[in-house]
Amino acid sequence: MNARALVSVGDIVNAEAEDYYRGGQVGVRHGDGDLHIRVTHVPMDAATWAGDWVTLRGVEMPPGQPERPEACFVVHARALPGFIPAPLS
Repeated sequence: MNARALVSVGDIVNAEAEDYYRGGQVGVRHGDGDLHIRVTHVPMDAATWAGDWVTLRGVEMPPGQPERPEACFVVHARALPGFIPAPLS
């Protein structure tokens, strides 16, 4: 059985403020409320990626507002569509 990728182009990512940063690195500018993006680019190594944070490019889709230009975000793995929590031991 093939596992789903952590995130793929076209996925919709919904992240709470503490689960993302704007810009290309953690700590640059923490989120200003919930984030809703359509992913337009993922790193080449996304299929094997195993860290807590991943850099994505996407089009932000704020509720009730026009889409914003494509931008870079760093998103915590738990907010990504393919995230599967580790089993409790």
